[in-house]
Amino acid sequence: MVAGWQLVRFRFRRFNSFLRRFNFSPCRAVTCFGFEFIDPSQLLFDDLFALLLEFGEFDVRTVRDGSSTRLIVEAIEETGDARNFLAFTGKLAASYQAPGGLQVRASVGNAFRNPSLYELYRDLTLGSTLYLGNPNARPEHLISYDAGVQRRFGRRLSLDASYYENRIHDLLYRTTDFAGDPTGSTIRLSNAGLARTRGVELAVQEQPFSWLRFKQAYTHTHARITQNPSLPATVGKRIPYVPSHVASFTALFDRKRWFGSASGKYQGAICSTDVNTDVVHGVPGSYNPFFTADLSAGFRLTKQVTVTANAFNLLDRQYYLYYLTPGRQVFGGIRFRL
Repeated sequence: MVAGWQLVRFRFRRFNSFLRRFNFSPCRAVTCFGFEFIDPSQLLFDDLFALLLEFGEFDVRTVRDGSSTRLIVEAIEETGDARNFLAFTGKLAASYQAPGGLQVRASVGNAFRNPSLYELYRDLTLGSTLYLGNPNARPEHLISYDAGVQRRFGRRLSLDASYYENRIHDLLYRTTDFAGDPTGSTIRLSNAGLARTRGVELAVQEQPFSWLRFKQAYTHTHARITQNPSLPATVGKRIPYVPSHVASFTALFDRKRWFGSASGKYQGAICSTDVNTDVVHGVPGSYNPFFTADLSAGFRLTKQVTVTANAFNLLDRQYYLYYLTPGRQVFGGIRFRL
């Protein structure tokens, strides 16, 4: 049995007016210090527990006018009420190794994600779209469940299947602000009331020879906003930027002096708006379903010198992930090891 818990307290000040006054753009947040008593591992049925206690504050790292000069604000006059919250997170997991190479596992846990300073205060224009931060955004909280089975057939074959479900409170996502901008060109960070993601993951691994391995994986995710009093039109809609289908395969070989890999990935269509109105594909600003393949190979000339070659997007697929992605790219290199 593996169990752990975490107690985290965050405190951060409202830097909004301070940053605007000096025309600073916050770009990242840093949690400071903490200590860890013991780190839970994936051991089975050990008397193991963990206690992680962290107390941290945010520093502000800023960039002005795109220069490389950074300012770390360690102590400034508060420009508003401090925001404080206390979060308790933990995970409980169990695994049973049955005869015949069958393993059954299950876990339950919770987590949270605090909005970053970028999400709170950064306003950014990309093309004709204005992305606004939200100083009043709340942390999102998640409760997660999963269960799965794995079956090994000797050392040559492994099958894995799992089901998972996440229930999210105060989901952080970006919503199109039609009320403030009827053209739909303004997107603002917001909290949804409740959201849920659930799905299945399937994975297969084969190793027909000691020098050759194959891996295949498939994930189906059903992600929906289930409650949003501030924008009822989003209820039942897909959560933005979460694909319903993702599949991949990988082949790896390493024999004598030769080594390499071949891989492919398929990702289904995603929605970038909370009302799922972006159904047009193949244009700038859209997100297309795509399949891409990569290939790499290498040859060890000596113990110190290796020649490599890599091809990305081998099939030269053209698709948009907001911008048009690069076509086929081929690289070669020589690696020296001292």
